[in-house]
Amino acid sequence: CRIAYQYSSDAKTSKDRLVYADTEVVKEKLKGLIPYDFIMTFYEPNCQPLDEEKMERLMFHELCHVGFKGLGKYSIISHDVEDFRVVIEAWGLDWIK
Repeated sequence: CRIAYQYSSDAKTSKDRLVYADTEVVKEKLKGLIPYDFIMTFYEPNCQPLDEEKMERLMFHELCHVGFKGLGKYSIISHDVEDFRVVIEAWGLDWIK
């Protein structure tokens, strides 16, 4: 699959929590204009204090959202707990702090 990575100069929050990044599927009607299957956005003001290791963990976390439904069909995988079990097992509940 093809993933576009971008930085946003905006800070983002959801339910009073910082959002460091998010991943979305490129909508079918935009596929002719955008040659990617997913767009991963990192919110620079929120990511700025993270060191390289934490940014790698964040990237891994976002990649866990990439899902496949079949040939050329993509989806977003939701967290299996408040986060992804594989991320928690690797780095604990507070992996971003």
